[in-house]
Amino acid sequence: KASDNVDKKAWSSALGVGRTARAEANDSYTGNPTEIVENGIHSGFITLLDSEGIINAKLYLTDEVYFDKSTEFMLKFNGFQRKWEFETFDNLMKTITKKGTAYEKPKKDNKDNEENEKYDIGETFDDFILADKEGNAVNMHSIVQGNTATLVVFLRVNPEYDLNEGKESGKGKKGKSYMNDVAQTVAMEKQIEPLKNLEKGIFGKKQ
Repeated sequence: KASDNVDKKAWSSALGVGRTARAEANDSYTGNPTEIVENGIHSGFITLLDSEGIINAKLYLTDEVYFDKSTEFMLKFNGFQRKWEFETFDNLMKTITKKGTAYEKPKKDNKDNEENEKYDIGETFDDFILADKEGNAVNMHSIVQGNTATLVVFLRVNPEYDLNEGKESGKGKKGKSYMNDVAQTVAMEKQIEPLKNLEKGIFGKKQ
């Protein structure tokens, strides 16, 4: 049964064992927006955009990384030293807020003539369709326009899992059914952990 398969996936992911857990850990997904899938955007990837929608910095946030104003973003690659230069989130926000359009294209490309990846620093986002908290369709550019700075967080979650069922009391449910609901909730909680971590660091939210 399809539901049985979902439950097996959820248990595998929640416990961190088996093929499902490995696939989800490695971001082996398909779906929409296709631009995200085609460009291999990973879960926990964060970009900071200025008022023109240009990516000024990027970060790969995992559930082990605590996010706050001192978190360091990748700013630019130093070709001479062969390493990335970093700047704190606090300083980046101050710079972008003060200047508005903060990104300044380097006079010389120092990436050894590597082809720039989509959604890399200095690039802009495709105008794909998103849904707001009410479920209404909005496009990416309409969100960015008019904002001095925009923090964009990518998370990949399994749409088969239910985040809320396992948080309910379980009254009237059979033991196995309720435990499967709990497994789905735990699996989903693990997938959104980077977002919870970020919210905790910025807004002080505990959950």
